[in-house]
Amino acid sequence: MRFVSEFAKLIRFVKKEINRNTLIFGVFFCIASLFWIINALQKTYTVQIPIRIEYTHIPKTKAIVTSAPDTVNTEVSATGYALLRFYMYSSKTVDIHIEQLLQTQSNNDSLLRVVLQPLIQSSGVFSNSITVNKVVPKIVQFAFAPIHKKKVKVVARYSIECSQQYQLQHNPTTIPDSVFLYGASELLQTIDSVYTTEIFAQDVSQSFSRKIQLQAIRNVQLSDTVVTVNVDIEKFTEQQFTIPITAIHVPDTVLIDLMNHSVQITMFTGMSHIQKNSPQDFKVIADFTKQNTQTGEIPIEIIARPKWGRIVKITPEFVGYIIESK
Repeated sequence: MRFVSEFAKLIRFVKKEINRNTLIFGVFFCIASLFWIINALQKTYTVQIPIRIEYTHIPKTKAIVTSAPDTVNTEVSATGYALLRFYMYSSKTVDIHIEQLLQTQSNNDSLLRVVLQPLIQSSGVFSNSITVNKVVPKIVQFAFAPIHKKKVKVVARYSIECSQQYQLQHNPTTIPDSVFLYGASELLQTIDSVYTTEIFAQDVSQSFSRKIQLQAIRNVQLSDTVVTVNVDIEKFTEQQFTIPITAIHVPDTVLIDLMNHSVQITMFTGMSHIQKNSPQDFKVIADFTKQNTQTGEIPIEIIARPKWGRIVKITPEFVGYIIESK
């Protein structure tokens, strides 16, 4: 029993000493780490920092015809303290006031040459304790042209999944359905439409409307930046049509008899368009020149179809034939 008692005392002593030593080690480790951080922050570093550039206050009577970088790379020198404050609090964005810069030059209003480093230094994005050594690129140059106007349509971009037995009644529409663009004539000639940001919706069973932002176009101003997109949803039903097959491109020296003279087409059609579809809206062909040389079958093609509805099945998809003598 005495042995057990002495052993228990030894265990308690070891645990006590280990806990005490661990605590002492932890305290000194924290103190050493603090001094290391303080020492590191007092040193001077040279680092590369990307800065975002925003070109604002472009005169409404001028169109920019050259591209300019959205981001420039700056090389700066500063203490660790100054860099830490910059990363924590700075906006990292510099506004360049185009109209103000144009007013400072008197000889040419169709060309603007901007030296970036002085503008970045005076912008306040870097504090006085940070030295800007270099900016790449050093200079940004703008060429201007007279402003022109063009009307283009608005196209809605969408990814919409409807609930079972529902579908889009038609492509989403926008209000307004067109906008005016203002920019250089050469640039406007390449643009026929503007697009909305993409609309995402799942398991949709009811029509809806949303305010959607238009996608920006570089160096072009839009008369409207937000449009209303209307999405019409309706139930659909199944329609079936039996349509005769017309054989085409059959050589004059050959007479063929198709093994199927008609196909059955299954469509999903919105309830509002059922009466608008008829068999006369379809035209189905079998092009003899496209026959499969191994099976001797000709693929079925639909070259005309109703405007409304979605074809989901064609039976058969291929047709065989028998050559008859003339």
